[in-house]
Amino acid sequence: MQKTIKLGGLFILMGLIFITFFQGAKKSGTLFYDGIYQTSLQIKDGDTTRGYLRFYSDGSAIAATSTGKVLDLKNWFNKEEIGKSHLGKYTIAGKTIKFNIGLAPKDVEYSGTIKGKKLNLHKKSNINGFQGDNIYKFFKIKGMK
Repeated sequence: MQKTIKLGGLFILMGLIFITFFQGAKKSGTLFYDGIYQTSLQIKDGDTTRGYLRFYSDGSAIAATSTGKVLDLKNWFNKEEIGKSHLGKYTIAGKTIKFNIGLAPKDVEYSGTIKGKKLNLHKKSNINGFQGDNIYKFFKIKGMK
C-alpha cells in the first residue's frame, strides 16, 4: 500500500513538473536567426521604405531602414557590415523583448512582444524624438551571412 501511495505521489509530481515546463515554454518568446524581420511598407515624404531587424544567438541585434526588398539585404545586413551605429543588444523575458540600437546606450529603444514569427514593437528614438509602433514579420533567407 505504501508503495502505491509513493508511486502515485511520484506520478503527480512528475505531472506537475511536465505541465509547468510546457506552460513555461509556451509563454517564452523565440527569435529566429536565419533571416530578417521586416515591417510593412512605409511612405514618408514620397519615399517608400521598410524597417529591418536581425537578431543573433549571442544577444546582438541590428536595425536598418531601407528602400530595398528583404532579399536585397542578404549580403550586407549583418554585424560585420552594418556598423556600430546600427548595432545593439537584446533581452527576452517570457514573450517580452527589449533592445537598444546605436552608439549611445539608448539612441533608439525598442520594446514589445514576440508572437510566433512576428514582433509587435514600440520604437522610440532619443535622437529625433520619433515614436511609433510596428509589426515586424520574419522572413527566412537561405545563405544569410
